[in-house]
Amino acid sequence: MITITDTEHVVRMIFPDSLKKDGGVHPNAFKLRQWPAPKGPEQYVSVNRYESDAFLNDVQAFDKGRNLSCSLMTVGDIRAISLFLDQSDDYPVRYDVRDTSTPEHLSHAGIFVSVSSMPLEGSGDAILDSIEEGKNKSKNLQAIRRMLSDLAAKNLTTVDSICSQYRSQRSQ
Repeated sequence: MITITDTEHVVRMIFPDSLKKDGGVHPNAFKLRQWPAPKGPEQYVSVNRYESDAFLNDVQAFDKGRNLSCSLMTVGDIRAISLFLDQSDDYPVRYDVRDTSTPEHLSHAGIFVSVSSMPLEGSGDAILDSIEEGKNKSKNLQAIRRMLSDLAAKNLTTVDSICSQYRSQRSQ
């Protein structure tokens, strides 16, 4: 398993429908999809590791010349997010970044979210139903996503800009 340190950076692609008019990022940019079996619910938010030698190829292959918006975030900042559901310390939300690379996407990583040490997957129904019976699940899911979208909005850029920055840093 590849360890990702707090000092590394990851890039999240942000599609146009997830950009706010005020320059912010909508929380749904970090929504986990509820895929049917056998694929099952999505278990992490896809990102690319900026320090990877494969970063440029992976990001450009995904972008396909669209020059999508994206956000460069420090792994340590993601892991440092502090959130508790229900205004108590009973339901801590933790964020982690782990390697999820494949031979086709060597820079791929994922932002994994857990609530009370249980992994958040897909729509979150399984975990939120078990700890939040009768509570507003969509409000809690939006709060979980908003922490990431607020962080992403601070470092918003474009694929062309981040690739240019990457090339410049690598040529030094």
